[in-house]
Amino acid sequence: MSHFKDAYDALEAYAQAKRPAADRNGKWATKIPDTDWGMIEGTWLAAASDIVDRFNAMLSKPITVPPIAKRNLHSRQLVDFQRYLAAKADAVAKTPLIKVLES
Repeated sequence: MSHFKDAYDALEAYAQAKRPAADRNGKWATKIPDTDWGMIEGTWLAAASDIVDRFNAMLSKPITVPPIAKRNLHSRQLVDFQRYLAAKADAVAKTPLIKVLES
């Protein structure tokens, strides 16, 4: 099961709550927090944590996003954050099945 739509929903929920209308309805996907939103690193780290919290609220197994990943995403398009969250959640969701089948 892919968590790509869940990641989209988390980013969209953030945009709906915190960003102007011009950044909503998926328009955030091509935005770069550093250059397009003018976020300094500290502001972005808080925003990224908010997005991760929204994403984790949708998951049965929450993920952890290390600060280095958040920092690296500061200067990348938000669609990369969406892909990262989905990939991370997909990996976490598969781990128990892999362990059971390999035991």
